[in-house]
Amino acid sequence: MLFDAHAHLNDDDLFPKAEALRGEYLENGVGYVVNAGYDIPSSQKGKILSNTYPECFFTVGLHPHDSKLADQTLYENIKDLASHPKCVAVGEIGLDYHYDLSPRDVQAKVFVSQLELAHALKKPVVIHLREAYGDFDKLIFDNKGYIQDGILLHCYSGSAEQASNVYNKLDHAAGDRGDRRHQRLYPVKAHIPRNAAHTVVVDTHVDYGLLRVYKGLPDHSGASRCHNENFLVAAGLVEISGLAVAHGHGGVSVLKHDGKGSAHNKTAAY
Repeated sequence: MLFDAHAHLNDDDLFPKAEALRGEYLENGVGYVVNAGYDIPSSQKGKILSNTYPECFFTVGLHPHDSKLADQTLYENIKDLASHPKCVAVGEIGLDYHYDLSPRDVQAKVFVSQLELAHALKKPVVIHLREAYGDFDKLIFDNKGYIQDGILLHCYSGSAEQASNVYNKLDHAAGDRGDRRHQRLYPVKAHIPRNAAHTVVVDTHVDYGLLRVYKGLPDHSGASRCHNENFLVAAGLVEISGLAVAHGHGGVSVLKHDGKGSAHNKTAAY
């Protein structure tokens, strides 16, 4: 069974198509889906999907792009949504210096505030990280006390050295972004401890990543060309001891050879 740990059926374009997409991902062996929130409206849509479909879960949080919009009402709404029994994490939160859509100091402040809130709620966090590795290291280690319930590091596209730093100092599951930089997986995988292999998933984020290569294809398991590309992305991790690769609705999952499949890895994080 496959587990899509980071989907966006809560996206404005995909939300109206959720019923049709659901038929496809169930047919292709996806047993669970987590729709990641990136603001309050998307988190609310994730809640609606979770109430509608038994296999759907959701996260709640504010993406770093919109950090400048954070206020006390935001944090109250996060608390409220996080109380739902199918809200599995706070996220996606973090730092994004690629677009710099919010000032960097504001991104850092809002990131730490959401880490604190996740800790108070005893929730794991889903972290979006892009081109902000130095500041991330400092923030994450200075605030390690707030990270006691697990991390999914989503959208990671940093260096092998950064991967080593994170893997050696934090206990978490990681999603490694693919798209056209998939060759980075080869040096990165050498820094993943073999005893941590069960925490690894390959996160290609099809709807915003690899899908760009095939414009016009919808984000679902029928987009076979995207899935062929996903296998290329995942190939760099196959050599890690005890791993196999399978693809699902939202991208690629790295599976243990224990018959438990990707659902085992994701539920370990959530």
